[in-house]
Amino acid sequence: MSYALPLLEIREIDEQHFKDEEAIFLAAGYPKPNEHIAEHARLVSELARLYQQVLDGGNVSETLLAIVREWLITHIGVEDMAFAVFKGLRPAMATQ
Repeated sequence: MSYALPLLEIREIDEQHFKDEEAIFLAAGYPKPNEHIAEHARLVSELARLYQQVLDGGNVSETLLAIVREWLITHIGVEDMAFAVFKGLRPAMATQ
């Protein structure tokens, strides 16, 4: 299966989503937005690298799966949730 087109589409959608999210962070006065913005840039760069690998005939299945898993668990589950807590959209999780 060729992942070229889906990777390109995901990257384009993510770039717009990240721009919108970053504008919200800055407008909300979110502390340390640069770290979060850097993570967005890292993902877009990684997707571009994988896209090029696919064009060159490489198999990126395992790498893509690992990136998606890490992004869902760490970035969305931790980093984006921290913003939701900051904005009062989600309660802070109790730590034990």
